[in-house]
Amino acid sequence: GGGTISVADNDNDATNEIQDANEVNITDAGGNFTATEVEGALAELAASNAADNDTDATNEIQNLGEVLAYGNDGGGAAIMNIADPTNAQDAATKAYVDALDTDDADADPTNEIQTLSQAGTDVTLSNGGGTISVADNDNDATNEIQDANEVNITDAGGNFTATEVEGALAELAASNAADNDTDATNELQTLSQTGTDVTLSNGGGTISVADNDNDATNEIQDADEVTITDAGGNFTATEVEGALAELAANSDDDVSITNTVSGNRIATISEPGITSVDVNETVTSLSQNTTTGVISYTDEDGGAPETANVVAAEADNMISVGANGGAYIAAMPTIYATGKVAGNGTAAAIYQSTVTRINEGDYQITFSTALANANYIIQVTILDCAGDCPGNTGSDYDDPGITYYDQQTTGFKVNIGDSDNGATQKDDIDLEFMFTVITLPN
Repeated sequence: GGGTISVADNDNDATNEIQDANEVNITDAGGNFTATEVEGALAELAASNAADNDTDATNEIQNLGEVLAYGNDGGGAAIMNIADPTNAQDAATKAYVDALDTDDADADPTNEIQTLSQAGTDVTLSNGGGTISVADNDNDATNEIQDANEVNITDAGGNFTATEVEGALAELAASNAADNDTDATNELQTLSQTGTDVTLSNGGGTISVADNDNDATNEIQDADEVTITDAGGNFTATEVEGALAELAANSDDDVSITNTVSGNRIATISEPGITSVDVNETVTSLSQNTTTGVISYTDEDGGAPETANVVAAEADNMISVGANGGAYIAAMPTIYATGKVAGNGTAAAIYQSTVTRINEGDYQITFSTALANANYIIQVTILDCAGDCPGNTGSDYDDPGITYYDQQTTGFKVNIGDSDNGATQKDDIDLEFMFTVITLPN
């Protein structure tokens, strides 16, 4: 298992073996050969050297075409010994070109001498110089002399039937001859009359002069031509004449006034030939006895007077007759606020006040509207709990009491407690109660 080695060239390196020229490759980075190995490159060099005794491709013998193919810049050198040109594209020498200038002393064919010629109104310049017309001393066809019938008009105003100057002038001459102007809106017109119609010629219109106006709605009419609407249905006739006839037939100069009464005069009827008569209205009279307060009145039918009592006659009536006969009641104590309150401070029924439980046994009564002073009457009472009032110990109380305190214009406070044992302080308890606040006159 010790391995095997070759000792053919006395080493063990395959990269330094002896090779023939055709086995050695070349890279030829310059691209000088077609061969890719040394043997071929040497053969190409030998062939090139045999052709012109060197290996330089840039110094080969060339013809002029090959030279010009590489560039036509002579670098300032003169080309000598050139033959005279025979073809259009042949090069020429200076001597040859100078010999061509003998005709006009220059070599410019664009400044040669030319000649003018004329045929009628056409003038021609030789050597391609062109031809112009001198018929009207210019070469502009848009400004030629024209006759009037050749000049068109646009006539934007529509004043003529003709479309050219000659015709328009003829129309103007004809119009001017008729009335010495060309205005068709100031022509002479004539008036004519047929009956009540007056007409102005040339479309001047026609009016009627039957009643000195042209309004058919204001004509003079006879009474039998004027209709009436008679919205009240007072006539059988439908026109003024008939209505007047009906009024004349129904007219009566006699006036009869009956059933008159005494009273306030509201009008007087008078007519020629009769005695004036007053129209009166009946009057209801009204009076009051300021001592008894009884009101008496007489109605307009002239019957017996009637009375009305202001104050009732009952003995327990607290209303009396005042100084002017009106009903009067003297000032009396007034219930200002009242209420029924449960032990927890909830109002079962309350008037003009509110209630709040402050703590056990204490309550705040507040008026809806404060009084002017605190001199009002307070009445309070509690529910009879039949000797079994709620208390703060195991035994119920049987001697509850209620009091008020802190009387203000805005309200007062209430306290409820049990005083069963005189030896100890009163014990506050929550219990249903009622209150009444009374205000006195003045």
